[in-house]
Amino acid sequence: MRKPKWMRLGTVLLVVSFVFIGCSNKGGEQKKISIQDETPLYTIFWVAQGFNDSIITASYSPDGKLIASGADASDEYLHISDASTGKLIKTIKTPHTWEVAFSPDGKTLAGGSHGTVKIWETSTWTEVLIIPYVSTSLRSMTYSPDGKIIATSGLDSSVSLWDPVSGKKIKKINIDGFGWFVEFSPDGKYLATGGNPDVKVIEMSSGKVILTLKGYIYDPMNTANNDTFTAVFSPNGLNLITGGADRTIRIWEIPSGKMINKFEKHQSAIKKLAITPDGKILVSANWIDLNIYDLTLGKIIRVIPEIQKTVGMDISPDGKSIVTGGEDRILRVWKLAN
Repeated sequence: MRKPKWMRLGTVLLVVSFVFIGCSNKGGEQKKISIQDETPLYTIFWVAQGFNDSIITASYSPDGKLIASGADASDEYLHISDASTGKLIKTIKTPHTWEVAFSPDGKTLAGGSHGTVKIWETSTWTEVLIIPYVSTSLRSMTYSPDGKIIATSGLDSSVSLWDPVSGKKIKKINIDGFGWFVEFSPDGKYLATGGNPDVKVIEMSSGKVILTLKGYIYDPMNTANNDTFTAVFSPNGLNLITGGADRTIRIWEIPSGKMINKFEKHQSAIKKLAITPDGKILVSANWIDLNIYDLTLGKIIRVIPEIQKTVGMDISPDGKSIVTGGEDRILRVWKLAN
């Protein structure tokens, strides 16, 4: 196995004309280009290279000390990195990993690919459970806030709920379309999933779909443009934020289902959303750049350009860092300025 190489890089500065100062790979040395009224906005803290395929998923541990990442078919390892340095701590041989999720207490890590979910203890990285036949093709997976349920979704038009200790299926819920994502509300009352094309909100106490959100601009000539690929709840659980193929972010009230805001005209399909723990900052990843929103102002405040087809992204528990990974096979951690 080729182990990922890591390096620290220096501060990236933004100029008024949106010309950037790029960082070389030599000790953070910067090459200045047409500097005007430069303002530090973010830092490329470290990068890790050496993945054997596109990075599909990346997630911080609950304490923010670790980052788990997985890649596509040609990479047979789950990678565990030190979040502060980027150094590789552990590799776990397993088929390509399309989704990873730490339990809320950080004691276990779940990784999924195709139709199987595996769970490891993080103290020893010992495999403790395999849940087979989860889905015909797993696309998303997450723990409930209390850690008692793993929810999975994929290409079989359903979402399944599993006991993470016994591996037994608790419930299977039909959603009438692919499940590109699955996301619990912070209080565990609701589960958002679907996106092919409609977003479904499930009430966990009844196991029933209570909302169907049409988070797209209908395109009869290309139905792929109707899909919603990602969703995230606000920390207070009052809003669900969605994004997808039509390049639009929508904010919905929960449980009313009323759309209260939207951000349009992104450069490409939105693949991933993440929100800071205080609910003030939203980050969206598409196949061209990262957009950073101040939700209190309702506008983009920063753009990180030229990130090649980001698919995996997460925000650290303290809200100060972003990890990204994508088609260029590079794992990056960005430190945000205040």
